[in-house]
Amino acid sequence: MNNTEKPMETNKNMAIKLQNVSKSFFSEGVEKVVLKNINLEIKQGESYVLIGGSGTGKSVLIKSIMGILDIDKGDIFLDGVEVSKIPKNKRIKMKSSIGMLFQGGALFDSMSVCDNVVFGINVHNRLSKEEAKNIAVENLELVGLDSSVLSLYPSELSGGMQKRVAFARLIATKPKIVFFDEPTSGLDPIMSNVINDLIIKTTKYLGATSFTITHDMGSAKKIADRIGMLYKAEIVWEGTPNSINTADNKTLNNFINGIY
Repeated sequence: MNNTEKPMETNKNMAIKLQNVSKSFFSEGVEKVVLKNINLEIKQGESYVLIGGSGTGKSVLIKSIMGILDIDKGDIFLDGVEVSKIPKNKRIKMKSSIGMLFQGGALFDSMSVCDNVVFGINVHNRLSKEEAKNIAVENLELVGLDSSVLSLYPSELSGGMQKRVAFARLIATKPKIVFFDEPTSGLDPIMSNVINDLIIKTTKYLGATSFTITHDMGSAKKIADRIGMLYKAEIVWEGTPNSINTADNKTLNNFINGIY
């Protein structure tokens, strides 16, 4: 794209739109197709959950949408703007409106809770200690934590508390589009339910569109407006949480029943 070209625009009612997106990897000359002609539309404010087994390409799809990975062909639109062909060094502005909760939380071990929460803001706007504290407390309260954890380090927190701090860091930047990578992985059923509630609460608070990848069917049914299933590089089924148990799709039914 030269300097005089503008990113292509499409329907801005769609927060995320993929057209014929494909991605392959090569190992020792052998091609592995991970995504094959993926077409997907997610409306603004919608909660979309993508399910599928390990190694089916769910993480590759998220990384492709975020621009972490380059796709082989197709088009990706975010908030109506075609972004897949924009050079990576020009995607910074787009990325400022995107947030992600990584699997495990991915907090910075050498930073306090306070510094972790305001990290995304500090990248662009250097905060005073008082400003940082106020912002951290405000966002920690939204996820059920208080100022008593501000000076603690990730190693001093339980897995569930680490995930909450990661949530606080996520919402502090007020993203328009939020990605969740296996948000309940490694958590017990009680904490998984807490995290599911936080996903619903925080996305509504932000008015954000959310895209979640998971193999946790309980989580998928609770947080999704719409569910899709990725299998053999393609989305083989889409529907509402209410329709998933009566779906006439062998691959989906096998996955739900643990014989996938």
